[in-house]
Amino acid sequence: MPIEPITNLRLYKKVADQLAHLIHTGEYQPGQKLPGERNLIERLGVSRSSLREALISLEIGGLIEIRDRAGVFVLGDDKPADMEVMQNGNALELFSARRLIEAEVAAMAARLAGPEHIEALMQLLGKMVVCSASDPQGAEYDRQFHLTLAKACGNRVLLRTVELLWENTQRIIAGQFAANHHTESTWQAVVIEHRDIFNAIRKKDPQAAQKAMQQHLENAINRLTPGLH
Repeated sequence: MPIEPITNLRLYKKVADQLAHLIHTGEYQPGQKLPGERNLIERLGVSRSSLREALISLEIGGLIEIRDRAGVFVLGDDKPADMEVMQNGNALELFSARRLIEAEVAAMAARLAGPEHIEALMQLLGKMVVCSASDPQGAEYDRQFHLTLAKACGNRVLLRTVELLWENTQRIIAGQFAANHHTESTWQAVVIEHRDIFNAIRKKDPQAAQKAMQQHLENAINRLTPGLH
């Protein structure tokens, strides 16, 4: 199967899916080095940032290993035990884990966030405000908001943990999420909750940031519950 240009929304996910498929079908074998970054960018028709996000996602999934100055190598189809747990967990379990972990991330971000993180969060919040519930970009701005908080902590393990939890909750609840969550009133509630988190981060109030994140994810669980019974 040849590599095909990517033109859809959420490019990093489309790139990751295509490369994962090539690995699963044996186009790239365990131990094999993937083509170089420039080669992949040209063949996929995406930006450097989209490709790098895709590679990080695949590394989290246990399919590749990114080796400094050596390149990207295929690990194969076998998923680590912790990945199996993530993918076999249900949405309520994953949101409960997110509530515990991301509340601490928010508190840490309130202490450590620099001006660049505050600016990024403000821009993402602004984009969320003008989105409608049916706009697929809204979910991407939401994801980037949470990842920016993790980036502000300066801890790569936390960043990857937040990304992994996010990806798996979205994968599990995709069907019910669209039906039970994508209403204008619900989306406005989500925006307000992110505004509360942002205000706490901007004021450098760890306790308020932790509480706002806990409330946001508790509300998310409650919004999803009808579709998960």
